Amino acid sequence: MTYKVKAYYMGKTRTFTVEAENEKDAIEKTYERIGAQRITILSVTAENKNKSKNKISGKIKPKELELFCRQMHALISSGITVLEAVETLSDRENKKMSAVLKEVADNIRAGFSLSSSLGGYPDVFDTVFLSTIRAAEESGSLENALLWLADNYKRADEFKRKLRQAVTYPSIVVVFALIVTIGLFTFVVPKFAEMLTQGGIKIPLITQIMLYISSHFIFFVLGFIAFLFLLFLVFKALKRNEKIFARIELKFLHVPIIGKIFRLMNLSKIFWVLALLVRSGIQIDYALDILKNLTGFVSLRQELENAKITVQKGGPLSSGLADSKWIPPAEIKMIVVGEQSGNLEKMAEQAASLLDTETDILLGKLPPLVETLTTILVGVGVLIVLLSLFLPMIATYQTIS
Repeated sequence: MTYKVKAYYMGKTRTFTVEAENEKDAIEKTYERIGAQRITILSVTAENKNKSKNKISGKIKPKELELFCRQMHALISSGITVLEAVETLSDRENKKMSAVLKEVADNIRAGFSLSSSLGGYPDVFDTVFLSTIRAAEESGSLENALLWLADNYKRADEFKRKLRQAVTYPSIVVVFALIVTIGLFTFVVPKFAEMLTQGGIKIPLITQIMLYISSHFIFFVLGFIAFLFLLFLVFKALKRNEKIFARIELKFLHVPIIGKIFRLMNLSKIFWVLALLVRSGIQIDYALDILKNLTGFVSLRQELENAKITVQKGGPLSSGLADSKWIPPAEIKMIVVGEQSGNLEKMAEQAASLLDTETDILLGKLPPLVETLTTILVGVGVLIVLLSLFLPMIATYQTIS
């Protein structure tokens, strides 16, 4: 557990981040690092109990973390100490990042490790980041770990950017269509209905349906909102039953293109981080524990948990994932080869690269597909509205003729 130790040190009140089993252990570690004669402990609080109090306002984007990792790698590679590197990088435009790094520098100066100092900010540095830095410090490969973490943040940011590009245009079209629809049913159709009623014109069925929707439009809107809320409640209820929810997730993976993209994106992240953790010297069972937190899919977490149990019993990772519904046979075979050759991290890296390539291909297909479907749906909607408006006009013309 992470503790915040508030103390009077070197003429100032400072707060140190300490990883310890309990408050007493946190105090002892602080004394051990700094010296009991040089410091006065003022308070000790568990991070999770006092999170809101110590939380620094602001947001740190993946791009900022990628830049930080690359700058740290460059500085440490040039021979600068970790403390000097953190102090140099603490002067940043992002106020939250700057404040965090200044506190981290205080901790390092007091004798704490980089991973321990960063551990007090879980809202900034996630479990993968901290575990990798900790393992890298122990194995002496901090420079390589920072570079790998930077690449990991870059890949994650690129995936999000491509996904945003794929859905931006269709989203704009759908929103515009909704605005036009609301305008028609609120202002145009009611006046049209009044005109038809006064003229005593025979109204076609499609127009009658449109007029009925228009006159009860607010109820349809409220019903749609209620339907969405009901779906949300059903979703929450199903999520409590992990077995049922896992089956639904596996069915979702078979949805053309969309399901496959979600599968590939999650697996790519899993394999990249697996390669990173193995390269940093982290044990496979502990790595699998970390990997479980990278995905929101219950079924994938269950498979990783089963694989962890197999590894803890002495079996290979490939055996634990042999019956996976998520991981394709080709990637399983690559894990087998990696374990047999002793190059699991390289094979995991190659598998992740192949998954990235396949994802890029599918993401390239997604925009035109979504645009086509959106155009068809909007076109059908426009056609129905036009027919409902023009058919009565045609009937009127025929009556006059």
